[in-house]
Amino acid sequence: MADHFPLDMYDIARFFSKVDVREPTACWNFLGGLSASEYGTFSAISEKFYAHRISYFLFHGKIPDGLLVRHKCDNPRCVNPYHLETGTTADNMMDRKIRNRVPMGIRNGNAKLTEDSVRQILVDKRRAPALAREYGVSSDTILRIRKNQQWKHIPRDGLT
Repeated sequence: MADHFPLDMYDIARFFSKVDVREPTACWNFLGGLSASEYGTFSAISEKFYAHRISYFLFHGKIPDGLLVRHKCDNPRCVNPYHLETGTTADNMMDRKIRNRVPMGIRNGNAKLTEDSVRQILVDKRRAPALAREYGVSSDTILRIRKNQQWKHIPRDGLT
């Protein structure tokens, strides 16, 4: 997606016809097209743009080089300029962590274990290779679970 916004008045009017504008504190959801990750997308001059970046540009000006536009509201469809701010990729990743949006455990699409199987692994005294074979994971995964490096959100208290 492009980082410049050479939009004319027609494009801007068409953009806002796809925005559910509400009071300043509410999310203004983009009602047009969506990306796979549910960010609003807007097409103009044979290019596709992220809607929140257009909104930021229209209300706040040029997006500084190397920065991205972050949502304070955690709503990828929101284009409310009061809900948008610039930041680095590291800022965005920290937001994700602080706001508990990192897919952990079974919410992670690559997870092979369940929370119950992790609890069983934590109480099972057998060696890691035997458990790894039983659960279809690597010995390293078993060891990382036991060292509280993976599946850290599973409480260890009371497991014996």
